[in-house]
Amino acid sequence: MRKIMIILITLILSISIVFSIINDYKIKNNVNTIILKENNMTIGINYPTTNIKKLDFEIKKQVNTIYDDFIKEYGLDNKHSELNIDYNFNITNERYINIVLEKYISNSKNLTSKLYTYVFDVKQNRFLTLKDLINQEELKYISSYVQKELLSKYKDSIGINELNNILSPEYNNFKLFTFNDQKFVLYFNSPNFKDIVDVEIPIENINLKIPIEMGTSIQNTFKVKKIKNKVIDPNKKMIALTFDDGPSKYTDKIIDLLNKYDASGTFFVLGNKVEMYKETLIKMVEQGSEIGNHSYNHKWLIKLNKDDFLNQVNQTQSILKNTIGYTPTLLRPTYGSVNDEIKKNTTLDIILWNIDTLDWKLKNYKDIVNRVVGKVEDGDIVLMHDIHERTLKALEIILPKLKEEGYQFVTVSELKKAQELRKYE
Repeated sequence: MRKIMIILITLILSISIVFSIINDYKIKNNVNTIILKENNMTIGINYPTTNIKKLDFEIKKQVNTIYDDFIKEYGLDNKHSELNIDYNFNITNERYINIVLEKYISNSKNLTSKLYTYVFDVKQNRFLTLKDLINQEELKYISSYVQKELLSKYKDSIGINELNNILSPEYNNFKLFTFNDQKFVLYFNSPNFKDIVDVEIPIENINLKIPIEMGTSIQNTFKVKKIKNKVIDPNKKMIALTFDDGPSKYTDKIIDLLNKYDASGTFFVLGNKVEMYKETLIKMVEQGSEIGNHSYNHKWLIKLNKDDFLNQVNQTQSILKNTIGYTPTLLRPTYGSVNDEIKKNTTLDIILWNIDTLDWKLKNYKDIVNRVVGKVEDGDIVLMHDIHERTLKALEIILPKLKEEGYQFVTVSELKKAQELRKYE
């Protein structure tokens, strides 16, 4: 009897731990962002933290390896090089986490991209391989399906013999994959293809070893309830606080702090973070702040051709409109770099800044405070980043101090309107 009780207690504890892991994932899912511009290099990195130690460790290790290799190879190069890391993820059946990490490197010679995929079973606390999901017969079907798809897409550049060698029905040939309740996706980094290739297979066409409940994806619709009413005196001093590269886990607290001092800000957001932080973005707008466009995943916009530039901007416009019903009118180019091509190819107002807090570089929040207090003037636009805790701490001093000095904290759009009114006084 005692043994049975011990087994039951162990089972209960195990189940509790599993549910705890799942709940923690839902509550503490965050994006880590690193944005750097050093001499001949620009670096924009976004990667997830799920609060699942085994998964987070592997992702961070991969990101660190990519970063270290990039610095080692291009750090001493006199010509410009760019590293960009971005990702997509989904959770299927509240159990299977799928993450695609993409590395993008641009330099004077060429552009290279590479994918890394992670499929993690939260319940079993382990990574899944294709062998865990399908048997050998299904692998043959997948191999044949993929070959037909690729041959159709690349009929002028790849032959069937080459495909047979690359995509023979062996598990090692299909290491990169993800799935959800609608589709199974295979990815290929093969040097035989120009770009990263993905092939989608309807999930109902595959006999998976694991149970997948169809139609379980939840789509949340958010609407702005009521925007906070503000009274702005165009005759009083005012500044616009702006925040780049978010949202992040600190943005909610920054919004609360702005609200405390009857302040508003302008948040130039990355499109790849919108869906994860949609509640924060709704809160932002309801509080009286505004949202600007800061590209989709922080590629250096002046280095892109027209189509890629428009894709970076339009993707962010679209996802904000479709997710929270908000369409930005402002654009802050990445790294503050702008040229005639950018000006020509966008109808959005391009917004830079007068005061740079250097909060991305300065580690001590008091140094950030000193970059603003005593230096800011009426009509200035202040650059900050809502991805650092030190920025939040600095604001806790900046806001009350400048309010005592008679400053109003307005959005960029409100500042522009006030400046227009002043012209006619």
